[in-house]
Amino acid sequence: MSPVLLAVAHGSRDPAARKCVLSLTGRVARLANGTRVEAAFVQHEEPSLPTALAGAAAEAGTDGAVVVPLLLSSGYHLSFDIAAAVRGTGVPVARPLGPDPRLVHALADRLDEAGVPGGAPVVLAQAPGGHAGRAPRCARGCGVRLGRPPDRG
Repeated sequence: MSPVLLAVAHGSRDPAARKCVLSLTGRVARLANGTRVEAAFVQHEEPSLPTALAGAAAEAGTDGAVVVPLLLSSGYHLSFDIAAAVRGTGVPVARPLGPDPRLVHALADRLDEAGVPGGAPVVLAQAPGGHAGRAPRCARGCGVRLGRPPDRG
């Protein structure tokens, strides 16, 4: 049995978001040296995490599958949706990456693309259940990138 890595993303009604996730999982698969990499989604898209998890466990066994949160922070979906899907299966869940400095640059780029003027307030929100330290660290990183300190609200 070959190992299976389930890259779990939120999912979106926007087809471009799905294309992005599938592109990322394809790139990871090319680098994974024989590990099968599949996308799974928490909401809005198929395959759903429970469906993909059942398929991966059937193919690779629970000791040959791992769930990796992709583009998800340690918030609600990781704490509740993913935890519920893997409960009792023995399939491990990797910690999500973050806060990755590249995300700060991506956020700043999106603000630039949207035409947000310098000095305009930007609110970073964090879902309940997340790790409290991540949003402030991301805000500090954004402040550095945008050239102004973050306000604490």
